[in-house]
This record gives sequence, structure tokens and C-alpha cells, in this order.
Amino acid sequence: MKGSWNQFPDKVNEAIDFLVKNSKRPISSKDVSRYVGMHRSSFCRLFKKELGVTPTAYLNLMRINASKELLSTSDLTVEKIARRVGFPNPRHFRGLFKRYVGESPKEFRRKSLAPSKPTHSRIFVESYP
Repeated sequence: MKGSWNQFPDKVNEAIDFLVKNSKRPISSKDVSRYVGMHRSSFCRLFKKELGVTPTAYLNLMRINASKELLSTSDLTVEKIARRVGFPNPRHFRGLFKRYVGESPKEFRRKSLAPSKPTHSRIFVESYP
């Protein structure tokens, strides 16, 4: 996504604020455009022009990022995490997660919870007396 928060037009900032505050409930681009007082197609065009993604993709990215945090730090099931971040359908969540992250939620969790192996420089090990 391009730019920083304060350089977007007010309508886009209002939309981002609305999405952040309501990300855990069902939201459509029509809901957001209505909130900022714009026609849906004009709003979606402006949002994508300014951020490089549609409002729906932005919302999905926020939810996916929140789910990555929960997958890394909790033992909640994937289904509970999906619902907690705003995806009522766990199957849809899994598909979107794989599309955005490149691996399933379970694969991501397994990798993020795996103990990290210490890496030693070969030079250091060989040069140690």
C-alpha cells in the first residue's frame, strides 16, 4: 500500500478509520461508501487509487494480519481465530489466508511456533580454538 496515513484524502482516512473500528463485523464496500458519503463506485475508485488495493482487500489484509498475530501467540483453533478477526466462514478464511500469505494458517502456525535453531557461522566454529 502506498503513502502514509496523513497524505490521503479525508474520505479515504475516514474509510480506513471505519474499517479499523469495525473490522470484526461483516462490512461491505457499500457500508463504507455510505459511511463516508460517497457513491460506491466513486469511493472504490478513489480508495484503490490512493492505497493501491480495494476496500475489501484492505479489510482482508487487516484481518489476515490480526490472524497471523493470534496464530503466533495463542492456542486458539483456526476456526476461532477466523471468527475472532471477522471471518464468519473458516473455509473462506483459510482460502484467503493461503492466497495472501502463501501457506495455510496451520502451516504458518507450525512455522511460527517452531523453536528456532541457533545458527552458527561456519567460520566461527572452525576458527574457535
